[in-house]
Amino acid sequence: MSIITISRDSYSNGKEVAVKAAEILGYKCLNEEVFEAASKQYNVPGQKLIQVFHELPSFFGDSVKTLKNYIAYVQSAFTGFLVKDNLIYYGPAGHFLIQGVSHVLKVRIIANTDDRIKTRMNRENTTEKEAIKYITKDVRKEKKWAKLMFGVDGSDPSFYDLLINTSQIDISNAVQIIVDTVNSKKFQPMTYSKKCMENYDLSSRVRALLIEIDPEIRVRSESGDVYIYTKAHSRTIEKNTSIIKQKIEGLEGVKSVNIHVTEDVFQNMAGTMR
Repeated sequence: MSIITISRDSYSNGKEVAVKAAEILGYKCLNEEVFEAASKQYNVPGQKLIQVFHELPSFFGDSVKTLKNYIAYVQSAFTGFLVKDNLIYYGPAGHFLIQGVSHVLKVRIIANTDDRIKTRMNRENTTEKEAIKYITKDVRKEKKWAKLMFGVDGSDPSFYDLLINTSQIDISNAVQIIVDTVNSKKFQPMTYSKKCMENYDLSSRVRALLIEIDPEIRVRSESGDVYIYTKAHSRTIEKNTSIIKQKIEGLEGVKSVNIHVTEDVFQNMAGTMR
């Protein structure tokens, strides 16, 4: 069966759409379970991991580098769930955390600003002025967050297969559109797409283990053969290579490891200036 990620505007009824679609399809719904799994696996408080995906970095908080480490941990836990299929993830950034797998249907639920304001007023029993302020701030924050953490425009519709406006399409019809789409041949898992998911999962797990060595480290996997691309100071290449091998030794699914280390020109320059 397939996988659905549902990204949503705040107060757009996206959660309701996700839950009802899961009921009809018999899929499992995921959100905070992903963060709980990452917390246990990487020994980081779950609330801190959730906060990373909902708040912009503060001056006195963790560095952007540390926050990107946390994102790598969550991505590793996330793909661990995805290899099991039959689920809907309606938490943050699902469309960023998994790419290039054809049986993953990516949905974005939006709503007109006026409707989002009214929904917040009703749900939170707040004033129109406060609701306008909240929604405006939320839109800006989401855009800044995507740019800072992933270097992209999060509002770009090309990230999604379906874009549904719940101001125009009611919840029941939105659910039916998603159900019909995910049941189409296009989004049925095939041997190749399942293999892509397994490769993506292994790459994510390896990268999460190595992210502290190099925040820009890249990992690619092909049927258990892992290819690692990283940079290091000329004096630490041998040491880093050894550490990488130690960290992923015995990791489930790894058959071979190919490490490609290039000299970090900027680190070398910094070293010569000390």
